[in-house]
Amino acid sequence: MAQRATSGYDFTLYEPWPDPVVPDRYWMDHYDYLLARGFALRDNWRPSSSTMLPSKGFDASLRPLTPLPDGIDAIEVRNGRLVLIRKLQTSSLELQLLVALSSPDLREHPENHCCRIISRFSDPSEPDTTFIVIPYPHHTIFQPTFYNMTEAMDCGRQMLEGIAFFHSRGVAHVFPLPDEIRHNIPFKFDHIVMYPDSYNPVDPKYLPNGHGRCRHLRRRPDDNFYFFGHLRFAALQSTSDSCHPDCDFVVVSGTSDISTAHSTTEFNQVSLSLSDDAGEPAEPDSTSTSNLLPLHENDRDSPPTPAMIEDLRRFAFTYIRYFWKKARTI
Repeated sequence: MAQRATSGYDFTLYEPWPDPVVPDRYWMDHYDYLLARGFALRDNWRPSSSTMLPSKGFDASLRPLTPLPDGIDAIEVRNGRLVLIRKLQTSSLELQLLVALSSPDLREHPENHCCRIISRFSDPSEPDTTFIVIPYPHHTIFQPTFYNMTEAMDCGRQMLEGIAFFHSRGVAHVFPLPDEIRHNIPFKFDHIVMYPDSYNPVDPKYLPNGHGRCRHLRRRPDDNFYFFGHLRFAALQSTSDSCHPDCDFVVVSGTSDISTAHSTTEFNQVSLSLSDDAGEPAEPDSTSTSNLLPLHENDRDSPPTPAMIEDLRRFAFTYIRYFWKKARTI
């Protein structure tokens, strides 16, 4: 008997996210366009679907469990893989950073734990909007439960390694976790690693078709790769001003536009040419990547900026209070 999958996530808990949830009607209106790009949304979003959209334009029972208000699950048509499509502002700092971190000279860096962009494209009728496709992130790094302390320590090591890499490139505010820890940790892993048969994105306990329980591996692979699922709150800064009490670092505000505290000319040096092939993401100009995210070779002896310290504080808070609490029951 088919199981009815209903989302158990309360999107009202994600108050710090400054952007509104993309309404159901938007995804329905873009169903055909995304399909033409090679990505099929669930039948709920098909224009001919009989699903009744709520008057407020949002039905939590239809949304994937991964709490990214600008994202929706989809199937990559050519291989049947479950992916996540995000709707981003073309001018946003987050998009610029994600593209730069996916460039050839940074993508293969062993300490780069930014999510991998599978594809990137824009609707010609919406030049201010760019869609990116990433591996579908499992909604929590704590499930399935760590098999042993080695797995828990490896996850923490990769998380700290990723933070250090971002800081070495002048990127901070990558761990936007409030002290009450009820909000979702941005660190993820590709769901297929632990759920080889995939699952229903609305209720991961069940198979994609809703029939029966899905299985998961008992142990995490030794090469399991954890990544940051988003950089929505990221900030660009220089450690050269870290000691000054009025240190001027770029903070992404409630809007999705690049902060005017940083020269927009520098951001424009990064190519955002769009892919004509839904399966092959366009690569940014590798020669300009170093201009946006240069390695701070001369800043190694400089103290970290306040934002970098805050990232480390939040990592320590998470690992000690929540991570260790989960892991010590092993």
